[in-house]
Amino acid sequence: MRRTIKWSLACMLILLLAACNSSEPEQVQPIIKEEPVETGQTLTLVEPEYYEVSETSKYQIQTRLTDFQLIHGYGGLAWGVTRNELRLYYTRDSGKTWVNISPSANVKFSSNPVYGKDIFFLDGEHGWIVRSGSDGTNNVVLRTDDGGESWKIASLEESEEVTALYFVSSSHGYLMTSQNSGTLKEQKTIFATTDGGINWEEVSTNNPVQATDDAISLQGYAMGMMFTDENRGLVPVLEMGTPKMFATKDYGQTWSLDKTFFNRTSSLHADCSSFTIGEMESLSLSHNKLYVPLGCSEGNSVKYSGLFTKDSGDSWSHVEFDLPAESGVNKRLYPTFVSDTTGWMLIGKTVYHTIDQGKTWSTLAESKTLVELLNEYPEVVKMQFVTTKVGWILLENASKKKSILIQTTDGGVNWGVL
Repeated sequence: MRRTIKWSLACMLILLLAACNSSEPEQVQPIIKEEPVETGQTLTLVEPEYYEVSETSKYQIQTRLTDFQLIHGYGGLAWGVTRNELRLYYTRDSGKTWVNISPSANVKFSSNPVYGKDIFFLDGEHGWIVRSGSDGTNNVVLRTDDGGESWKIASLEESEEVTALYFVSSSHGYLMTSQNSGTLKEQKTIFATTDGGINWEEVSTNNPVQATDDAISLQGYAMGMMFTDENRGLVPVLEMGTPKMFATKDYGQTWSLDKTFFNRTSSLHADCSSFTIGEMESLSLSHNKLYVPLGCSEGNSVKYSGLFTKDSGDSWSHVEFDLPAESGVNKRLYPTFVSDTTGWMLIGKTVYHTIDQGKTWSTLAESKTLVELLNEYPEVVKMQFVTTKVGWILLENASKKKSILIQTTDGGVNWGVL
């Protein structure tokens, strides 16, 4: 019995030594972090014929929103991409009910569309969506003339990245593609349609092989596009941290640098290391009044001012905003205007309001709902007003994949979840 025990102990010792001297490394199980589930907003959906809605015809869904666009004082669009499918919703009753106007699930989206780049709506009926091509496939243009009840599809026969989309009427529209052409260089090509997006024609390009002086500069990156009528258009460009504006008056065929747009050497900008520009906003029905947000970077903070025109871009004025500089996660959020005098800005958890084109700002009374939501959703994706009373803000918690869309109907004093 004693011999058997000794033999067993010896065998165990040999096995342990063999394990310690093995050349194979010990297998360590990886720590798998559970990805947060995308959680979105609860929307009450109805069928398209929703002017007379019974309670039994309503149903609710949860969806994560990534962008929105106000169309009128009582509603607009909101959307996100789930499993490569665009989920697009439209409300005409201030968010009480929504209609699902998503295009076919067969049209796949690899990224979240951005308004003015991939999506554009002229009004509540006429809208366009661009699905950028991938792996050499052509860009696809979807269009609707019945508020999204049906969508028609056309190929752009172009595979370069679409960077801007704008329509001046239900028939006349413009689209820009961009292609990297070297360090800080970008080939920018403008296409136009006169039949609502069925057919597109190239009207200008700054191809480096055939570069001309009457094209948009090859240097810098385009930051959007807007046409004030069928012939007159504007394209802001950020060139090595300096904003520039290119203008056309002949349907986009030729472009010239607007030297009145911005003066980099002004003493007002002496402390700015670089600049950013936000989305150009139209402040009048005729589009003669426009606003471009201008951000001055000073170290880790950004201080905003505005560039305004009242003659469709023939001349510009620079207005310094009496606002504190921004830092942190929302320092790229810029002031938004609804007219050439009235605007808003969210800094921290405080809403600022101006009625004199940003020369002076007042702080609005604290909204308890807004403060509580900012604690849970600290990132501000977008802020927009469509009247002096109605505005939306999209908040996000990116790490938890959560978003919430909120609305004010009293000019920014009180906010509630849509």
